[in-house]
Amino acid sequence: MSFLTRIGKALGISSPKPPPPYKGNQNSCKVTKTRPVYSGQTHSLPSRRHSQFNKTPRQKSHIQKSGPSEGEPSVVYDPTHMPEKLDRKVAEGGEGAVWTLENPKLRGSVVKVFRAHKLREPGFVTETEQKIRAIRVIKNNDRSMAWPYFPVYSARKQFIGFAMRRVEGKQLSTVMHPLASKPICGDWNRGDYVRLSVDLVRKVETLHQLGIVLGDLNPNNFLVDIASRSLLFVDMDSYQFTLNGRTFRCPVGMPEYTPPEYQGRNFKTFDRTQESDYFAAAVLIFQILMRGKLPFDIVGGEGPVINIRNGNFPYGTSQGSLIPKGNWILLWSHLPRRVKDMFHRAFIDGVKDPSARPNLNDWLDVLTIYLSDARKGWHDLSLTPTNFKTRSYQGRNVVPGRGRGYESHHLTA
Repeated sequence: MSFLTRIGKALGISSPKPPPPYKGNQNSCKVTKTRPVYSGQTHSLPSRRHSQFNKTPRQKSHIQKSGPSEGEPSVVYDPTHMPEKLDRKVAEGGEGAVWTLENPKLRGSVVKVFRAHKLREPGFVTETEQKIRAIRVIKNNDRSMAWPYFPVYSARKQFIGFAMRRVEGKQLSTVMHPLASKPICGDWNRGDYVRLSVDLVRKVETLHQLGIVLGDLNPNNFLVDIASRSLLFVDMDSYQFTLNGRTFRCPVGMPEYTPPEYQGRNFKTFDRTQESDYFAAAVLIFQILMRGKLPFDIVGGEGPVINIRNGNFPYGTSQGSLIPKGNWILLWSHLPRRVKDMFHRAFIDGVKDPSARPNLNDWLDVLTIYLSDARKGWHDLSLTPTNFKTRSYQGRNVVPGRGRGYESHHLTA
Protein backbone atom coordinates (compact mmCIF):
# COMPACT_ATOMS: atom_id res chain seq x y z
CA MET A 1 0.00 0.00 0.00
CA SER A 2 1.53 3.30 -1.09
CA PHE A 3 1.78 6.47 0.99
CA LEU A 4 -0.94 8.07 -1.11
CA THR A 5 -3.29 5.08 -0.78
CA ARG A 6 -2.70 4.93 2.96
CA ILE A 7 -3.51 8.64 3.31
CA GLY A 8 -6.67 8.07 1.29
CA LYS A 9 -7.60 5.22 3.61
CA ALA A 10 -7.05 7.47 6.63
CA LEU A 11 -9.47 9.94 5.03
CA GLY A 12 -11.99 7.25 4.12
CA ILE A 13 -11.34 7.68 0.37
CA SER A 14 -10.97 4.56 -1.78
CA SER A 15 -9.11 6.19 -4.71
CA PRO A 16 -7.70 9.45 -3.38
CA LYS A 17 -6.74 12.37 -5.53
CA PRO A 18 -3.72 14.30 -4.30
CA PRO A 19 -5.09 16.72 -1.65
CA PRO A 20 -3.64 20.23 -1.92
CA PRO A 21 -2.26 22.07 1.12
CA TYR A 22 -5.13 23.64 3.03
CA LYS A 23 -5.03 27.46 3.10
CA GLY A 24 -8.30 28.27 4.76
CA ASN A 25 -12.05 28.14 4.26
CA GLN A 26 -14.33 30.49 6.08
CA ASN A 27 -17.07 27.86 6.26
CA SER A 28 -14.76 24.99 7.11
CA CYS A 29 -16.24 24.12 10.48
CA LYS A 30 -19.86 23.81 11.48
CA VAL A 31 -20.88 22.77 14.97
CA THR A 32 -23.31 19.90 15.17
CA LYS A 33 -25.22 19.03 18.29
CA THR A 34 -24.83 15.25 17.98
CA ARG A 35 -21.84 13.44 19.42
CA PRO A 36 -20.47 10.80 17.06
CA VAL A 37 -20.42 7.42 18.78
CA TYR A 38 -17.13 5.54 18.83
CA SER A 39 -15.46 3.27 21.34
CA GLY A 40 -14.56 5.62 24.15
CA GLN A 41 -14.91 9.33 24.66
CA THR A 42 -13.27 11.57 27.18
CA HIS A 43 -13.63 14.80 29.03
CA SER A 44 -10.00 15.12 29.82
CA LEU A 45 -6.58 15.85 28.49
CA PRO A 46 -3.13 16.02 30.00
CA SER A 47 -0.32 17.87 28.35
CA ARG A 48 2.92 16.98 26.57
CA ARG A 49 5.54 19.74 26.45
CA HIS A 50 4.20 21.92 23.70
CA SER A 51 5.71 21.68 20.25
CA GLN A 52 7.74 24.67 19.15
CA PHE A 53 7.44 24.05 15.42
CA ASN A 54 5.81 27.38 14.78
CA LYS A 55 7.60 30.71 15.00
CA THR A 56 6.41 33.36 17.43
CA PRO A 57 7.58 36.95 17.98
CA ARG A 58 9.28 35.85 21.19
CA GLN A 59 10.99 32.68 20.01
CA LYS A 60 11.92 32.29 16.38
CA SER A 61 12.57 28.95 14.79
CA HIS A 62 15.31 29.07 12.16
CA ILE A 63 13.88 27.06 9.31
CA GLN A 64 16.18 25.58 6.75
CA LYS A 65 14.06 25.16 3.63
CA SER A 66 16.32 22.57 2.03
CA GLY A 67 16.92 18.85 2.01
CA PRO A 68 18.06 16.74 4.97
CA SER A 69 21.47 17.52 6.44
CA GLU A 70 23.88 15.08 8.03
CA GLY A 71 22.25 13.02 10.76
CA GLU A 72 18.72 13.66 9.50
CA PRO A 73 16.68 10.99 7.69
CA SER A 74 16.20 11.42 3.95
CA VAL A 75 13.55 8.71 3.62
CA VAL A 76 10.65 7.66 5.84
CA TYR A 77 8.57 4.49 5.68
CA ASP A 78 4.87 3.92 6.25
CA PRO A 79 3.57 1.02 8.45
CA THR A 80 3.92 -1.43 5.50
CA HIS A 81 7.52 -0.21 4.99
CA MET A 82 6.77 1.62 1.75
CA PRO A 83 9.40 4.39 1.38
CA GLU A 84 8.89 8.07 0.62
CA LYS A 85 11.65 10.66 0.19
CA LEU A 86 11.67 13.80 2.31
CA ASP A 87 11.97 17.07 0.42
CA ARG A 88 12.07 20.35 2.38
CA LYS A 89 12.15 21.15 6.07
CA VAL A 90 9.38 23.71 6.53
CA ALA A 91 9.32 24.01 10.32
CA GLU A 92 11.36 22.89 13.30
CA GLY A 93 11.61 23.19 17.05
CA GLY A 94 12.71 21.47 20.21
CA GLU A 95 10.80 18.25 19.52
CA GLY A 96 11.66 17.78 15.88
CA ALA A 97 11.01 19.02 12.36
CA VAL A 98 8.23 19.04 9.78
CA TRP A 99 9.06 17.98 6.22
CA THR A 100 7.32 18.05 2.89
CA LEU A 101 7.58 14.98 0.67
CA GLU A 102 9.33 14.79 -2.68
CA ASN A 103 6.42 13.02 -4.36
CA PRO A 104 4.27 15.77 -5.99
CA LYS A 105 1.15 13.66 -5.41
CA LEU A 106 1.71 14.11 -1.67
CA ARG A 107 1.88 17.91 -1.62
CA GLY A 108 -1.13 18.00 0.72
CA SER A 109 0.72 16.04 3.40
CA VAL A 110 3.77 16.56 5.59
CA VAL A 111 5.78 14.39 7.96
CA LYS A 112 6.81 15.27 11.48
CA VAL A 113 10.12 13.63 12.44
CA PHE A 114 11.09 13.68 16.11
CA ARG A 115 14.60 14.52 17.25
CA ALA A 116 16.86 11.72 18.50
CA HIS A 117 16.82 12.98 22.11
CA LYS A 118 13.00 12.90 22.11
CA LEU A 119 12.94 9.34 20.79
CA ARG A 120 15.30 8.32 23.59
CA GLU A 121 12.96 9.54 26.36
CA PRO A 122 11.68 6.59 28.41
CA GLY A 123 8.30 5.42 27.14
CA PHE A 124 8.00 8.12 24.46
CA VAL A 125 8.23 5.89 21.39
CA THR A 126 5.75 3.28 22.61
CA GLU A 127 3.21 5.79 23.91
CA THR A 128 3.38 8.13 20.89
CA GLU A 129 3.27 5.37 18.27
CA GLN A 130 0.23 3.78 19.93
CA LYS A 131 -1.45 7.17 20.23
CA ILE A 132 -0.98 7.99 16.53
CA ARG A 133 -2.39 4.60 15.59
CA ALA A 134 -5.37 5.10 17.91
CA ILE A 135 -6.24 8.65 16.87
CA ARG A 136 -6.87 7.42 13.31
CA VAL A 137 -10.07 5.78 14.58
CA ILE A 138 -11.49 9.27 15.19
CA LYS A 139 -12.54 10.54 11.79
CA ASN A 140 -11.77 14.21 11.37
CA ASN A 141 -12.03 15.45 7.78
CA ASP A 142 -11.83 19.16 8.61
CA ARG A 143 -9.17 20.35 6.20
CA SER A 144 -8.27 23.27 8.46
CA MET A 145 -6.74 20.83 10.93
CA ALA A 146 -3.37 19.07 10.61
CA TRP A 147 -4.85 15.72 11.62
CA PRO A 148 -2.35 12.83 12.06
CA TYR A 149 -2.63 10.08 9.42
CA PHE A 150 -0.31 7.24 10.50
CA PRO A 151 3.12 6.59 12.10
CA VAL A 152 6.29 6.65 10.02
CA TYR A 153 9.47 4.65 10.52
CA SER A 154 13.17 4.57 9.75
CA ALA A 155 14.86 2.07 7.44
CA ARG A 156 15.38 -0.10 10.54
CA LYS A 157 11.60 -0.08 11.16
CA GLN A 158 11.95 2.13 14.23
CA PHE A 159 9.21 4.70 14.96
CA ILE A 160 10.44 8.23 14.22
CA GLY A 161 7.32 10.36 13.58
CA PHE A 162 4.04 10.52 11.70
CA ALA A 163 2.39 11.77 8.52
CA MET A 164 -0.33 14.43 8.76
CA ARG A 165 -2.47 16.81 6.75
CA ARG A 166 -0.62 19.92 5.59
CA VAL A 167 -1.97 23.38 6.44
CA GLU A 168 -0.38 26.74 5.68
CA GLY A 169 -0.85 30.11 7.38
CA LYS A 170 0.62 32.79 9.61
CA GLN A 171 1.33 32.31 13.31
CA LEU A 172 -1.60 33.29 15.52
CA SER A 173 0.84 34.99 17.90
CA THR A 174 2.00 37.18 14.99
CA VAL A 175 -1.56 37.99 13.88
CA MET A 176 -2.47 39.08 17.43
CA HIS A 177 0.59 41.27 17.89
CA PRO A 178 -0.06 45.03 17.35
CA LEU A 179 3.18 45.62 15.42
CA ALA A 180 4.03 42.24 13.89
CA SER A 181 0.54 41.92 12.38
CA LYS A 182 0.68 45.16 10.37
CA PRO A 183 2.52 43.82 7.30
CA ILE A 184 0.20 40.80 6.96
CA CYS A 185 -3.14 42.09 8.33
CA GLY A 186 -3.06 45.61 6.96
CA ASP A 187 -6.77 45.76 6.11
CA TRP A 188 -8.07 44.00 9.24
CA ASN A 189 -10.30 45.72 11.78
CA ARG A 190 -11.76 44.68 15.11
CA GLY A 191 -14.53 42.74 13.38
CA ASP A 192 -11.96 40.42 11.77
CA TYR A 193 -10.59 39.52 15.19
CA VAL A 194 -14.09 38.85 16.50
CA ARG A 195 -14.61 36.58 13.52
CA LEU A 196 -11.37 34.76 14.35
CA SER A 197 -12.62 34.23 17.92
CA VAL A 198 -15.89 32.76 16.59
CA ASP A 199 -13.92 30.35 14.43
CA LEU A 200 -11.80 29.27 17.41
CA VAL A 201 -14.86 28.51 19.53
CA ARG A 202 -16.65 26.60 16.76
CA LYS A 203 -13.70 24.37 15.99
CA VAL A 204 -12.79 23.59 19.60
CA GLU A 205 -16.43 22.67 20.22
CA THR A 206 -16.35 20.35 17.20
CA LEU A 207 -13.32 18.56 18.68
CA HIS A 208 -15.10 18.29 22.03
CA GLN A 209 -17.98 16.63 20.23
CA LEU A 210 -15.51 14.04 18.93
CA GLY A 211 -14.57 13.22 22.53
CA ILE A 212 -11.32 15.18 22.41
CA VAL A 213 -9.99 17.65 24.95
CA LEU A 214 -7.21 19.80 23.55
CA GLY A 215 -5.34 20.50 26.79
CA ASP A 216 -2.42 22.37 25.23
CA LEU A 217 -4.41 25.34 23.92
CA ASN A 218 -1.89 28.09 23.22
CA PRO A 219 -1.06 30.43 20.28
CA ASN A 220 1.85 28.26 19.10
CA ASN A 221 -0.61 25.56 18.10
CA PHE A 222 -2.61 27.71 15.70
CA LEU A 223 -2.00 29.29 12.32
CA VAL A 224 -4.23 31.83 10.61
CA ASP A 225 -5.36 31.92 7.00
CA ILE A 226 -5.30 35.66 6.38
CA ALA A 227 -7.65 35.69 3.38
CA SER A 228 -10.49 33.75 5.03
CA ARG A 229 -9.89 35.05 8.59
CA SER A 230 -9.95 31.46 9.84
CA LEU A 231 -7.83 29.38 12.20
CA LEU A 232 -5.73 26.35 11.25
CA PHE A 233 -4.96 23.78 13.95
CA VAL A 234 -1.49 22.20 14.22
CA ASP A 235 0.35 19.95 16.72
CA MET A 236 -2.79 17.85 17.12
CA ASP A 237 -0.84 14.77 18.21
CA SER A 238 -0.82 16.22 21.72
CA TYR A 239 -4.61 16.03 22.19
CA GLN A 240 -6.17 13.76 24.80
CA PHE A 241 -8.80 11.18 23.94
CA THR A 242 -10.06 7.82 25.17
CA LEU A 243 -10.34 4.72 23.01
CA ASN A 244 -11.38 1.22 24.11
CA GLY A 245 -11.12 2.24 27.74
CA ARG A 246 -7.61 3.68 27.43
CA THR A 247 -6.95 7.39 27.81
CA PHE A 248 -4.13 8.84 25.74
CA ARG A 249 -3.01 11.91 27.61
CA CYS A 250 -1.48 15.15 26.43
CA PRO A 251 1.62 15.54 28.58
CA VAL A 252 2.37 19.17 27.68
CA GLY A 253 1.04 22.66 28.31
CA MET A 254 1.92 26.28 28.90
CA PRO A 255 1.35 27.73 32.40
CA GLU A 256 -0.18 30.96 31.05
CA TYR A 257 -3.08 28.91 29.59
CA THR A 258 -3.41 26.40 32.42
CA PRO A 259 -6.32 26.82 34.87
CA PRO A 260 -5.50 27.39 38.53
CA GLU A 261 -6.52 23.88 39.61
CA TYR A 262 -3.80 22.38 37.38
CA GLN A 263 -0.98 24.86 38.01
CA GLY A 264 2.24 23.19 39.17
CA ARG A 265 1.04 19.66 38.42
CA ASN A 266 2.68 17.09 36.15
CA PHE A 267 0.41 16.89 33.10
CA LYS A 268 1.41 13.27 32.50
CA THR A 269 -0.25 12.14 35.73
CA PHE A 270 -3.91 13.14 35.35
CA ASP A 271 -6.76 13.60 32.87
CA ARG A 272 -7.95 17.08 32.08
CA THR A 273 -11.58 18.08 31.69
CA GLN A 274 -13.40 20.18 29.13
CA GLU A 275 -13.55 22.92 31.79
CA SER A 276 -9.76 23.24 31.51
CA ASP A 277 -10.21 23.92 27.80
CA TYR A 278 -12.86 26.53 28.67
CA PHE A 279 -10.25 28.41 30.71
CA ALA A 280 -7.56 28.23 28.02
CA ALA A 281 -10.06 29.20 25.30
CA ALA A 282 -11.07 32.26 27.34
CA VAL A 283 -7.41 33.29 27.61
CA LEU A 284 -6.99 32.94 23.84
CA ILE A 285 -10.20 34.86 23.10
CA PHE A 286 -9.01 37.63 25.42
CA GLN A 287 -5.69 37.78 23.60
CA ILE A 288 -7.32 37.82 20.16
CA LEU A 289 -9.64 40.68 21.11
CA MET A 290 -6.99 42.52 23.14
CA ARG A 291 -4.16 42.41 20.59
CA GLY A 292 -2.12 39.68 22.26
CA LYS A 293 -2.35 40.90 25.87
CA LEU A 294 -2.54 38.17 28.53
CA PRO A 295 -5.49 38.69 30.90
CA PHE A 296 -3.42 38.16 34.06
CA ASP A 297 -0.58 40.49 33.08
CA ILE A 298 -0.85 43.24 35.70
CA VAL A 299 1.23 46.09 37.12
CA GLY A 300 3.15 45.05 40.22
CA GLY A 301 2.04 41.43 39.97
CA GLU A 302 4.28 38.41 40.37
CA GLY A 303 3.69 37.19 36.81
CA PRO A 304 0.74 35.64 34.97
CA VAL A 305 1.05 32.22 36.65
CA ILE A 306 0.88 33.55 40.22
CA ASN A 307 -1.88 35.94 39.18
CA ILE A 308 -3.87 33.04 37.72
CA ARG A 309 -3.56 31.13 40.98
CA ASN A 310 -4.72 34.18 42.93
CA GLY A 311 -7.43 35.21 40.47
CA ASN A 312 -5.88 38.65 39.94
CA PHE A 313 -7.85 39.76 36.87
CA PRO A 314 -7.82 43.59 36.83
CA TYR A 315 -10.22 44.51 34.02
CA GLY A 316 -13.59 45.87 35.08
CA THR A 317 -12.83 45.22 38.74
CA SER A 318 -11.62 47.12 41.78
CA GLN A 319 -8.08 46.26 40.63
CA GLY A 320 -8.37 48.47 37.56
CA SER A 321 -5.34 50.52 38.63
CA LEU A 322 -3.23 47.39 38.00
CA ILE A 323 -3.96 47.35 34.25
CA PRO A 324 -0.67 47.93 32.40
CA LYS A 325 -0.07 51.30 30.78
CA GLY A 326 -0.94 51.63 27.13
CA ASN A 327 -4.02 51.16 24.99
CA TRP A 328 -5.32 48.13 26.93
CA ILE A 329 -7.93 49.95 29.01
CA LEU A 330 -9.35 51.58 25.86
CA LEU A 331 -9.52 48.23 24.07
CA TRP A 332 -11.33 46.79 27.08
CA SER A 333 -13.72 49.74 27.13
CA HIS A 334 -14.90 49.00 23.59
CA LEU A 335 -15.83 45.38 24.32
CA PRO A 336 -19.59 44.81 24.75
CA ARG A 337 -20.71 44.34 28.34
CA ARG A 338 -21.83 40.78 27.64
CA VAL A 339 -18.28 39.91 26.47
CA LYS A 340 -16.78 41.51 29.58
CA ASP A 341 -19.21 39.50 31.69
CA MET A 342 -17.95 36.29 30.07
CA PHE A 343 -14.37 37.14 30.98
CA HIS A 344 -15.40 37.83 34.57
CA ARG A 345 -17.11 34.45 34.73
CA ALA A 346 -13.99 32.74 33.35
CA PHE A 347 -11.30 34.60 35.28
CA ILE A 348 -13.02 35.55 38.54
CA ASP A 349 -15.95 33.18 39.20
CA GLY A 350 -14.19 30.33 37.41
CA VAL A 351 -10.92 30.54 39.33
CA LYS A 352 -12.23 28.55 42.28
CA ASP A 353 -15.21 26.94 40.57
CA PRO A 354 -14.42 25.46 37.13
CA SER A 355 -18.13 24.81 36.54
CA ALA A 356 -18.75 28.58 36.60
CA ARG A 357 -16.66 29.12 33.47
CA PRO A 358 -18.57 29.91 30.26
CA ASN A 359 -18.77 26.90 27.98
CA LEU A 360 -18.10 27.09 24.26
CA ASN A 361 -21.76 27.48 23.31
CA ASP A 362 -21.98 30.45 25.72
CA TRP A 363 -19.03 32.02 23.93
CA LEU A 364 -20.48 31.23 20.50
CA ASP A 365 -23.74 32.97 21.35
CA VAL A 366 -22.04 36.10 22.69
CA LEU A 367 -19.37 36.40 20.02
CA THR A 368 -21.73 35.89 17.07
CA ILE A 369 -23.94 38.69 18.44
CA TYR A 370 -20.83 40.87 18.78
CA LEU A 371 -19.93 40.11 15.17
CA SER A 372 -23.47 40.76 13.94
CA ASP A 373 -23.63 44.08 15.78
CA ALA A 374 -20.20 45.07 14.47
CA ARG A 375 -21.41 44.53 10.91
CA LYS A 376 -24.28 46.91 11.60
CA GLY A 377 -21.85 49.64 12.57
CA TRP A 378 -22.76 49.48 16.24
CA HIS A 379 -19.13 49.25 17.38
CA ASP A 380 -15.96 51.22 16.84
CA LEU A 381 -13.94 48.79 14.71
CA SER A 382 -10.62 50.57 15.19
CA LEU A 383 -7.76 48.37 16.36
CA THR A 384 -6.26 51.29 18.29
CA PRO A 385 -9.12 53.34 19.78
CA THR A 386 -8.07 56.71 21.15
CA ASN A 387 -11.09 57.29 23.40
CA PHE A 388 -13.30 55.35 25.75
CA LYS A 389 -16.56 53.92 24.44
CA THR A 390 -19.28 56.57 24.45
CA ARG A 391 -22.91 56.45 25.55
CA SER A 392 -23.99 56.34 21.91
CA TYR A 393 -23.18 52.62 21.80
CA GLN A 394 -26.19 50.71 20.40
CA GLY A 395 -25.24 47.06 20.82
CA ARG A 396 -27.43 44.47 22.51
CA ASN A 397 -26.32 44.01 26.11
CA VAL A 398 -28.33 40.95 27.09
CA VAL A 399 -26.27 38.16 28.64
CA PRO A 400 -27.22 34.49 27.98
CA GLY A 401 -29.56 33.22 30.68
CA ARG A 402 -29.67 36.59 32.40
CA GLY A 403 -32.49 38.49 30.81
CA ARG A 404 -35.48 38.39 28.51
CA GLY A 405 -35.29 38.99 24.80
CA TYR A 406 -31.88 37.35 24.34
CA GLU A 407 -31.17 36.78 20.66
CA SER A 408 -28.67 34.35 19.17
CA HIS A 409 -27.49 34.92 15.61
CA HIS A 410 -25.20 32.09 14.55
CA LEU A 411 -23.41 33.48 11.54
CA THR A 412 -21.48 31.54 8.94
CA ALA A 413 -18.67 34.05 9.17
